Amino acid sequence: MENLQGGTLALEHRYHLDRRISADSLLSRYAATQEPFGLPVQVVIFEGLPEAGAEDALVERIRSSAERASHRRLDGVLSVVDFGELDRGVPFVIEQSQAGTSLSAVLERRGTLPPGEVAALVERLADVLERAHARELYHGALSARWVRLPEGKDAFARAHLSFFGVSLSLEELLALPHAALTTDLVDAFPPEAFDPELGGDPAAADQWALGALAFRALSGVHPYFDDPIDASEGLMRIKTQPAPTLRELGVEEAISQAIERALERDPRARYPSPGDFARALSVAVHGERDEEPIASLPTPLPASQPADAPAIAPRNEGPPVPPQAAPIPPRPSGYLLTLALAILVLSNLGWFFFTMDRLATSEDPAATSPAPQVLSAGLQIHSDPPGARLFTRVPDSDEERLLGATPQSLTDFVFEGDHGVDFVLRLEGYQDQSLRVQESITGQDLHVTLHPSDR
Repeated sequence: MENLQGGTLALEHRYHLDRRISADSLLSRYAATQEPFGLPVQVVIFEGLPEAGAEDALVERIRSSAERASHRRLDGVLSVVDFGELDRGVPFVIEQSQAGTSLSAVLERRGTLPPGEVAALVERLADVLERAHARELYHGALSARWVRLPEGKDAFARAHLSFFGVSLSLEELLALPHAALTTDLVDAFPPEAFDPELGGDPAAADQWALGALAFRALSGVHPYFDDPIDASEGLMRIKTQPAPTLRELGVEEAISQAIERALERDPRARYPSPGDFARALSVAVHGERDEEPIASLPTPLPASQPADAPAIAPRNEGPPVPPQAAPIPPRPSGYLLTLALAILVLSNLGWFFFTMDRLATSEDPAATSPAPQVLSAGLQIHSDPPGARLFTRVPDSDEERLLGATPQSLTDFVFEGDHGVDFVLRLEGYQDQSLRVQESITGQDLHVTLHPSDR
């Protein structure tokens, strides 16, 4: 796509394109300034539509959706402020912006987020979605690129959504004769978009997309589309298979269960609303929050009722809480340990990148048996490409035990003395990578690049 950075779009106002944020399959995003007022805006240009074979009716649909969006005023939603077309008939939409960054940029930089930040983000976005759904407004393409995080503290609790109700549907994408379904185009669509027999509604679709976003924020990968470009494998899996569980990636059972329900293939099996999903995730992360006054005392039982008799629910108690949202008592968390160790990582990043650079630039990168790296316990291992399977080697034998796919947290290993534990990263089509984890070295968030196999 042509980079229009530095140009000016002339409508009723003038919009100077300051820098290109991203270029996806069909569209590009620019940070821009509305002149002469100096207001920050975001410009989304559908540059790939002509080459994909779009008809005039699709451009008109984008225009009408942008016009409807411009009349909506929702707290937490960055409104559409203008619409236009380039000379060659390419539509563009101009939205409000704010100082800060996108969630996708944060995830690219940090890889994953701790559960507390994910819970705060889901709670905020669920609140925005519920208020929009009450007015029969639906996002339709909720993913990290459309989540804006403002500057300052508590950014996840103050996030905003953009591109609300303007994106292309799956039906419109399939109608483009020359458009390839890449990951950035389809990662927000739920299973029912690919299998109409599942039914569903747009509110349930937004909830599924929010669950997929939480899955990615915790694990570093989308539940189906783990290849950032090629969506073909993910498309085959999302049509027929349930979403993987976060337990397989080292996430706590309660948190994994809370997100599993939001990602159910059957829309009717998901939570009644995004807010219910947010509350279940919050309980899984923080435990049940007691809202009773500290000084309150339980009401004495009647004399005729034994002290060990089961409590009688009030008549207006309502339906029981689903198992996924059941209160989880606070308990030690592997993620909390990882978060604590992250503080120590800052003082060791220089050593870490030096070690990785030596590994990546070795004289013989195609060697079949690279020397083991000496690493640390209490870390999280990521592979590039993602999804490599992590095995641990049993001492004094050739036996290997599968731990799971990367990203993989290693926080529960106990060492005696300074003896390390040997691991193997394995991905089909790539050389095995040997690792050694030792207690004596500070924890790291490790990214390991795998070299293609010659076989």
